[in-house]
Amino acid sequence: MRLRQFTLPVGFGLLGVVPALVLLAFDRYLFVLGVVSTSCLAALCGTAVWAGAAGPTPTRQRGALVGALATLTGGLLAGPVLAVPVVVTDGAAAPGAVLEALALVTMATGLAGLATAPFAAVLGVVVATRPSLGLPRSTRPVRWVVRLSPPATTYRQLGAVVCVLTLACLGCGVVQYADVTTPTVGDAPTDAGADAPAAEQVAQAQARTRSVSYTATVTQAAYGPNGSREGTPQSFVFEHDRQNDRVRVVTSGAFGSSSSLWTEDGIWHWRGNDTTPDPNELRVDRRTLLPSERFGVVAVTDAPARVVDRTASNVTVRYPTPASRTGEPHPYPGNRTVTIDRETGRLVAIETVRVEPDGRVAVERISFERYGETTVERPDTPIRPFRLHVLDLLQGPLNGETPLHS
Repeated sequence: MRLRQFTLPVGFGLLGVVPALVLLAFDRYLFVLGVVSTSCLAALCGTAVWAGAAGPTPTRQRGALVGALATLTGGLLAGPVLAVPVVVTDGAAAPGAVLEALALVTMATGLAGLATAPFAAVLGVVVATRPSLGLPRSTRPVRWVVRLSPPATTYRQLGAVVCVLTLACLGCGVVQYADVTTPTVGDAPTDAGADAPAAEQVAQAQARTRSVSYTATVTQAAYGPNGSREGTPQSFVFEHDRQNDRVRVVTSGAFGSSSSLWTEDGIWHWRGNDTTPDPNELRVDRRTLLPSERFGVVAVTDAPARVVDRTASNVTVRYPTPASRTGEPHPYPGNRTVTIDRETGRLVAIETVRVEPDGRVAVERISFERYGETTVERPDTPIRPFRLHVLDLLQGPLNGETPLHS
């Protein structure tokens, strides 16, 4: 027995590193675990398929086919293995989420197997034409694998199943990566009217607001028990461009300003409020893309609402408890006031007053403007890192996670 006779297991093991790249989209530390597990799986699977299907003296053509079949099979089997750390890292606990993660990760690892199939075919040809590189037949483990290997007809059936699954992964991958979906613009419910229940008016005003492009300006200030302002007010400007499916957020406060841009393929940050920053100043966010409303404004809360004022132009709705900009209730006393435009049925302003235990008062004012006129230009961005391309496969139309404005 010589070391070169382990060329096949080692070669398949090296090719097995490629499916583990899926874990780079979630956690770099798990990538090491993925490399070890998928490499061992690929070496074992490749050796078993070769020992059972290649035969004692394979031809070049048979060596290429069996080598490609071995790595395709290993790629598909790596999906369930890698789905476990993905589910644990991503926090998916519901059965539906687990099955979704299993299907999407298997699709990605299947495509990885397809990408490495040509290299596995070359490996099969090299081993087929050089008998000295073949498996060490004198060792017990290999004789055990050969003795228990199914007949050739079973491997033909395996090849057919693997080809069908690989083609399915390829089709799903094209749909996910290309992401031909577009945000819906102008699709909003009809105006509820000033006489509708207060909660219904706020819900429909929020839906009508999100149906078009708009700009929301958030100003946060704090006041002491004696009414004097404390600290430096902080402001956020959210520009939602539904037509181009982009969101720009400009944050200003005591430490200057910074900007963030959410696009359909990444999140970018830079200092200052320049709309055309230098590409070298942009840094990409490692977080997973989330719907843009997560970074916008939520008007609806679970608290009971009532109409407190009606004028010729506006309707004012008040909640007896305060809530954050994204709709989460605060544990402290206060209130939230929502102003709705009677003509358009869209949000005009939201004011939240919160009284802290020490007597300080926090006031957050949100104003809405530039309906249908807000546009967000995309500056030149650096080359996207590899992990974002992997996320393109895992976040797409098939699992309903795009576009940003859904």
